[in-house]
Amino acid sequence: MIYKTIVSLFLVFLFLVSANAAHAESDKASPAAAESEAAEEEVNINALLPFAPQTDNKGLIDSSFVKITYPDLYRLAMSHQAYGDDNDEAIDVFLMITECALYERFFSNEFEWDKIRASTRKYLEDNREQTSRYYEYTQPIELARYDNALQGFPVVGGDNQFKGVKNLEFADFESGQTDCRRYNLPPAEYPPTGVLNLDSPFTLSFVRVPPKLAQTYVAWRNENAEASNRNAFIRYRIRVDGLEGIKTISGKRSFSFTGRLLRVDVYADPEMMLPLYNQVF
Repeated sequence: MIYKTIVSLFLVFLFLVSANAAHAESDKASPAAAESEAAEEEVNINALLPFAPQTDNKGLIDSSFVKITYPDLYRLAMSHQAYGDDNDEAIDVFLMITECALYERFFSNEFEWDKIRASTRKYLEDNREQTSRYYEYTQPIELARYDNALQGFPVVGGDNQFKGVKNLEFADFESGQTDCRRYNLPPAEYPPTGVLNLDSPFTLSFVRVPPKLAQTYVAWRNENAEASNRNAFIRYRIRVDGLEGIKTISGKRSFSFTGRLLRVDVYADPEMMLPLYNQVF
């Protein structure tokens, strides 16, 4: 029964997508589609790896929205010269987080480690433009009862949580936790958090959904015994343009980045198969 309802929800969405065109934007408008047409060469995956040769091929790297990891956060910060070019300790921490096996093996040998530092410094200098600038992340929300007059769902707590938002926390990890082990890093100097500062505040206190799609969504939620609340999921897609530095934001030491919120999608399910709403900025 639940399977049939999910199929029904998906079919209703397809039927209504033309009527909802004013609120929908296809992926053709995203930087992924625009830049992928310009990238004719096969992507060199080695450009993503440490100590890889420099490449001019940025098709995949610049045009794909990726889910950021702890090592990615430091690759992004170092590509914006978060600690300058001559900070040996920062190079050591970068390798500790991104290449912990290499760090564990060679850090105790200062002669070999000096060579690795030099190679890493050159790699960072040569590949700054190769680092991904496009990221996506998700956040759970709860929807209130449907408003028939306005044709949509108010977001529970939306007036406080999603009104005039100026900072988007798109990365937050456990400090010093790597694939090898957890290192004792001072978060004030080496934060595990990344925040995007927006030029224009973002507000999402109401999710507009056509009545037929809303009815099917509510029926699907009511039939799912594990979903007593009307949960939904926001997917943010962002572009990082620069780094302001390390700041305290909402009580956390964070890398403070500048950039743009490009798109917001609201889905009924965490797998993001059943879209309810989207907005392109």
